[in-house]
Amino acid sequence: MGSAPAFASVSEAMDMARAALGYLAAADATQLAAQTQAECLRGLEQTDAISTAARAGFLSAFTAGQGYSADADYSPRAWLIHKTRVSKGAAVAHAAWARRAATHPLVVAALATGELSESYGRTICQWTDKLPEDCRGAADAILLSAAQAGMDLRDLAGLAAEIYERSRPDLPDEDPARAFEDRGVRLETTFGGAGVLTGDLAPECAAVVGTVLDALSAPAGAEDDRTREQRYHDGQADRAEAQLRAGVYARLSETYDAAESVPTQLERGTDHARRRGWAVTATFKDDGFSGFKEITRDGFGELIAAIEAGAVDVVIVRDIDRLTRNLTDWNAFEKACVRHGVRLSAYTGGDLDLSTAEGAYYGGMETLRARRESAVKSARVREAQDREARKGRRVGGGQRWFGYTRIYANPDEPNHKKRHIVREEINPVEADAIRDAAVRILDRGESVASIARDWTARGIKPVAAKQWWPTSIVGTLTSPRLAGLREWQGKKYPTTQWPAILDADTHERLVRLFADPARRKNVVRAPAHLLSRIATCPKCGNGLQYRRHGQINRADSYGCVSGPAGCGGTAIKAELLEEYVTGAVLDALESPRVQEALREGEDHHAPRRAELLAQIRDAQERQEEARRDYSDRVIDRADWLDIRQRTEDAIGAARREYDRLAGSATVMSDIPPSERVRDAWDSWSTDRRRAAIRAVLHRIIIKPLPPGANANVAGNSKNTALRRERELAILRRRVELDWRV
Repeated sequence: MGSAPAFASVSEAMDMARAALGYLAAADATQLAAQTQAECLRGLEQTDAISTAARAGFLSAFTAGQGYSADADYSPRAWLIHKTRVSKGAAVAHAAWARRAATHPLVVAALATGELSESYGRTICQWTDKLPEDCRGAADAILLSAAQAGMDLRDLAGLAAEIYERSRPDLPDEDPARAFEDRGVRLETTFGGAGVLTGDLAPECAAVVGTVLDALSAPAGAEDDRTREQRYHDGQADRAEAQLRAGVYARLSETYDAAESVPTQLERGTDHARRRGWAVTATFKDDGFSGFKEITRDGFGELIAAIEAGAVDVVIVRDIDRLTRNLTDWNAFEKACVRHGVRLSAYTGGDLDLSTAEGAYYGGMETLRARRESAVKSARVREAQDREARKGRRVGGGQRWFGYTRIYANPDEPNHKKRHIVREEINPVEADAIRDAAVRILDRGESVASIARDWTARGIKPVAAKQWWPTSIVGTLTSPRLAGLREWQGKKYPTTQWPAILDADTHERLVRLFADPARRKNVVRAPAHLLSRIATCPKCGNGLQYRRHGQINRADSYGCVSGPAGCGGTAIKAELLEEYVTGAVLDALESPRVQEALREGEDHHAPRRAELLAQIRDAQERQEEARRDYSDRVIDRADWLDIRQRTEDAIGAARREYDRLAGSATVMSDIPPSERVRDAWDSWSTDRRRAAIRAVLHRIIIKPLPPGANANVAGNSKNTALRRERELAILRRRVELDWRV
């Protein structure tokens, strides 16, 4: 290598080294002669050895001085990982050479001269590390001399073994276990999962293993032509097989009309384990769960947990696609099996060792095949459902619809999933309840909560739930099937397979009502008290809430709540306010002028809305007919796009006009004549009375107490009539009615 040049500093030397290596890295090796390329390769190997020696010296000194602590690292290895951006394996290797700088100085010195490669030096150190400490220096010198003389690695290994054997008599007699430090067994798998078993056994272990193999490998009879080595192999395999603990997993997406049910899969899996000599320690099942969808399956999760806990050695399934049909679950299963050495066995196929490349490949490909099969089947099912929906036909069974009675061709079939539906007929009681609820909500302004209470009191029960909730009633009343429509992918198609309970206009008005948040909150869960949220605070503009007081000497009141929903600055006695407002509203409803105004506000747009809905259905049918013609190549793409645009424009215009007319309907279409208003009021529910108040009043403004007025206007007077008269006088000054008519 020649003498080392002199540098002014370490930084200058590092810059020169980087510059030289950078030059070589940038050079176009393809333009150089083979002799020059060989020279560069030999030189780079020498440079790598010198770099290893230099790094070992610097890292050894850096470690001794705990230089890594200045950067808040706890070890030189951590410092190398964080500051030099090397991998954990590289940091471990560098730290090992730093230790060898002290234990193998001759090897490091040989590296520094470039006369020994880094790999040869590392191998020599590993050999001599097995020797007693006082023998290592001499052994290093012998092996280095042999390596520098040109001896190859194989001959060096033989020389190292001879040195090791000669050093053994010098070991202390009191440590007999030291003689077998090189004991071990190695199993290496090859192509197809085959294995090669090698090792070094202690004398006692070799004797025991030989005895066991001899006992297990006796010839099966005169016809047994296996060699002794083959009988050894088969006997050991049989003994290992008998110790395996098996877990059987079964899954079925559908629980009826299946070729092999979950109980059958478990039974056949158990028989498979018995034939193989395995002990079934656990069974897992998912009955009625898809393996294609990425959903939580309890049985599969328990299987993974059992593998992670080391409770099973082999998993038995019918086919791999029974295990899963999606890659997420397969990856979780494969990783758990590889970590714990668990085998997969299909009783209709063979065994898979997922730790091998072949086993992992086959299992993954079978999962992909099953996934594709499920995806194709799912697409075909969606296409069939789409065709049936466009024709207005129902698909599948499911629960009975509220409002209808289901007629079956085989009603005596105990399995409800196997019953064949002939038709749906209207249930008179439930249908009348639906129509009555639609009228009460749309025309009388009653709340859904009052409908729920009424149906519960009348014994009208939901199909599956134990009781009615406002949300379930909203879902029932807005269902397209009540209007004789089949809904699919957000679109509605007319059908003739079941009769309609509501007309299309009523259905659309209900949908529009419950889709509007501003109107929905007053319909779904309307307040239980007469003037809640109708009476308003003049300071913040929010509606007042009913407040119940538990104390005997305090009356209930309407008040503005403190917080985001109000300012808390207004309150008034509830009983007096309700009495005063009720009287004013009844007087207004009896007025001929108000009666006339309410009659003029009746819904006169119902015929036009029905006409618009018919136009929308006609445009949808023409669009569907054009789509079929384009699919059958009766018309070209340009005609199909033109027809689609025209029909969508017509549907949009009709829909906008319908929405405008639907919003003008009043909730007081059934106002009684003047002479019967008070009798009707007494029979109305709270929701109906609130609707009547909203029909004639925008709001009720509760003003603060007049200046100089006292909330306790009657003082300590025991005269109830006087107290009430004075309180009403103050209340009239505080209440401002904002009339609609």
